[in-house]
Amino acid sequence: MAAESWTASFDFMEAGRRLRRFSIIERSLFELVGQWVQPERDVAAKLQFGEQCYRHVRHAEMLEGLLPTPSGQYPLAYADPTQLFPLADAETAADSDSRLRALYRGILPPLHAEYAAHLDRTNPITDAPTMRVLRLVLGDLETDLAAGAALMRAA
Repeated sequence: MAAESWTASFDFMEAGRRLRRFSIIERSLFELVGQWVQPERDVAAKLQFGEQCYRHVRHAEMLEGLLPTPSGQYPLAYADPTQLFPLADAETAADSDSRLRALYRGILPPLHAEYAAHLDRTNPITDAPTMRVLRLVLGDLETDLAAGAALMRAA
């Protein structure tokens, strides 16, 4: 990141709100994708969904770990995730094709872009832990997007 872009970084409260929002989205994706594992008939999609749901909960935990909280309190208040990110199409997906399209074309690409934009505006001096977590999450999302593209080509 260039030094001149640091002036565009988030203030403490805005960064916290965004990280809280990201953690809620990741927990929601854990629940959504996890619900797809058992009824999924395509074995390759079932395996991908099973692996991916646990990555989403790990992302949520890492993001929550970045949030400042008073000792002993859980770091986020749950909100309606559909108001935070468009999950409605994915929640009604009833078959492999609609699940794959909803997740790998509808949800993950804009989520990846939002994380990348946040990373670009993060100050490396004050927010190195945030940068490290976002890089890990982005790497996982890139892996998942590639696996999803392969599944859609095979379908």
